[in-house]
Amino acid sequence: MSLAGWIAALEQLLADPGRRLEHLRRFQEAVWGEEVADADPDVDDLLGELAYDLDFYEPDPRARAEDPSFFGEERLAREVRAALDRLRAM
Repeated sequence: MSLAGWIAALEQLLADPGRRLEHLRRFQEAVWGEEVADADPDVDDLLGELAYDLDFYEPDPRARAEDPSFFGEERLAREVRAALDRLRAM
């Protein structure tokens, strides 16, 4: 996937909260499925780290309360926006 494609995927993840988990899982599967294939290893590293970090997103507050490593909507948005800023600067 191209850099523009990754940016679009992350923008969609933020823009469509009703299908956030679906977009998140699709993003992670693409990253972990070796679809990164970007010529820039910095982009590959950033996407891999983000995919890992987003594995701790839990939309259900009750489930989130069971483990302090889980986080909700606010942190997800911060993490994705920070990654988008870095991707756009590359």
